[in-house]
Amino acid sequence: MKSFYLCNVFFIVLDLRLTRLGLGGVLFFCAYSSHLLPIHPIKKIKIFLIPLAHNCQIIANFAKLLSNEIKSIHFIMSKLISKTALYLLFCMLLTTASYAQEPMGRMMDEPYINGPAPKPVETDGTKETITVNGVSFRMVKVKGGSFVMGATDEQSGDAEAEEQPAHQVTVQDFLIGETEVTQELWEAVMGFNNSHYKGPQRPVESMRYVDCESFFFKLNFLTNRNFRLPTEAEWEYAARGGSKAIPTKYAGSDNYDEVAWYCNNSGNVSHDVKTKAPNELGLYDMSGNVDEWCSDVWASYDPALKNHADPKVKVRRGGGFLDFAKHLRVSDRRSCSEQMWHNDIGLRLAEDK
Repeated sequence: MKSFYLCNVFFIVLDLRLTRLGLGGVLFFCAYSSHLLPIHPIKKIKIFLIPLAHNCQIIANFAKLLSNEIKSIHFIMSKLISKTALYLLFCMLLTTASYAQEPMGRMMDEPYINGPAPKPVETDGTKETITVNGVSFRMVKVKGGSFVMGATDEQSGDAEAEEQPAHQVTVQDFLIGETEVTQELWEAVMGFNNSHYKGPQRPVESMRYVDCESFFFKLNFLTNRNFRLPTEAEWEYAARGGSKAIPTKYAGSDNYDEVAWYCNNSGNVSHDVKTKAPNELGLYDMSGNVDEWCSDVWASYDPALKNHADPKVKVRRGGGFLDFAKHLRVSDRRSCSEQMWHNDIGLRLAEDK
């Protein structure tokens, strides 16, 4: 009798969970419990048949209830799908009607979220002009080649330990910005301008390395290009004049006043780009005005020390309006944390060709 009562208690609990277990669960627990109860095999069958029949009836009732619920859900879903289809059709008609009032060219010219599509690229063979959100900028094609990077002979006694040893480097063809990124371009892409010294044609400054990454993400979306920061090797190769290089201490001249805004002539403020002479490639402000971020992690040229680099410290090049002339040299290099910003650090575009 104890086994019979135990079995009934078992099935009462099972009744409460039938909606989760189903018939398979019932049979499993019946078979499992029959091994646990010390009852004669014939009595086991009698004991379990009655509760099993009772639970089968519950399962049948549950199945009937479930069938009714499925019918209700089907009815609701069919209504919902019908209303959704009508709503989408209505939206499509409204969209078509609005475009019908515009010239067909409007649909092709404005697919972008933050403004009109960029105009087709204009090129004169060595430079490309790209326009985004009404602001144009130029990229200069640089033919790749090999050069000696670092403290070369023309740097004389100004070269520091970070520039040594001088070493051979090869770069591939690439494009680089004719000027530093202007505040006008930055604002057209980002929608704000945090520069300390304001002016649409002044170089943008006061941004962190990580802010540059956000800028490139948006610019590349708007232009369907792959702009980025130049590598340190690309930057120095372009500053020296690339394949057209004439050995000079500064970018395009041995006279820093000709090519650079620095502490002795800037008035301690930034200046409009393209107001000093360019170098052999037609690049402006590679020396002076603002320092420029490069994509490289700061590391020594000495191979034995390269493994000690901190990935959060990046390279800056070119010198700025607050610097002495020695920092305007094409081989001069300094470091800066990617989380830091200064009012004399900006950036220049680069792109694989």
